[in-house]
Amino acid sequence: MIMNRIYRYCLLIITLGVCNSLQAQNYPEKDSEGEKIYYKIKSASSSYTHKCIEDNNRNSQTSPYKFLITDLDNENEFQEWTFTAGSDAETYYIRNKKSMRYIDSDGTWIFNYLHPNNAASKSAAYPFEFVPLEGKQIAIKYVDKNGHDCYLGVADSAQAPARFSSYNMVDSPWAWMITDPAGNPVSVQDIRMNAPQAHVYVKDRHIIVKSDEEYTIVDSQGRSVSKDGQKTPGIYVVTFAESAVKVVVK
Repeated sequence: MIMNRIYRYCLLIITLGVCNSLQAQNYPEKDSEGEKIYYKIKSASSSYTHKCIEDNNRNSQTSPYKFLITDLDNENEFQEWTFTAGSDAETYYIRNKKSMRYIDSDGTWIFNYLHPNNAASKSAAYPFEFVPLEGKQIAIKYVDKNGHDCYLGVADSAQAPARFSSYNMVDSPWAWMITDPAGNPVSVQDIRMNAPQAHVYVKDRHIIVKSDEEYTIVDSQGRSVSKDGQKTPGIYVVTFAESAVKVVVK
C-alpha cells in the first residue's frame, strides 16, 4: 500500500478490438542542423493537468513501474524523449533522453493494470503510432500480435480503471500532447523540414536566417516573435512563402 501512495500515477496499456488507423503527425528526430530534438509527452486529461510521462528506470529496485506520470519539470531529463521513425512513416520508437531506454509495447500486469515495459535497444522495442485527435492532442497506439489496437493511457493506481471509448478520446486519460522540454505544445504537421535557397541555424540562442526571401518566425504555439534578439529555449518555425524550417533553441 505504501508503494501505491509513492508511485500513484502510472502509465498503462489498454487493449481493444481492431479499428481503423488515422494518418500520423510528423515529429522529426532531428532539426535542420542535424541536432536531436527532445520532446515531452504530456497528458491531455484534465485529471492529470501539467503531468507527463517520466522514465522510472533509476528506481527499478524499489518500484515495479517502468514509467510514471509526474509533474512537468524543465530540468528533468527523464521526462524528455526522442522519436525515431519506424519502417512505417506513421510510427515512432520512443526513447528516453536520460536512461536511453525505449517504451516497449510488451507489458506486465501489476494489480489491475497492464504496464508497459522498457527495452534497452530499438531492435527489442516496438514502434508506436501517433494518432491525431482534435486540436494538438494525439493518441499513442500499437497493434498487438492478435491484431488488437492497444493504447497508452494514464491511471491512478489507487482507483479503478477509467472507462475507455475509442470514439471519444479527446481530453481523456488516453489523450496526449507532444510538447517541447518547457511544456509548450508542439504540432509540426504539414511543415516541410527544408527551405530551398535558405540557410537557417541557431547561434547563441539567436535564430540566424540567410535568405533573400521574406520570412516570419513563430514559436511552438504559433505566436509571431521578433527576428532579432535571443530567444527563450524552445521550438520555433521559420516560415517562408512556400516552405518552413523548424529549429530548436537550447
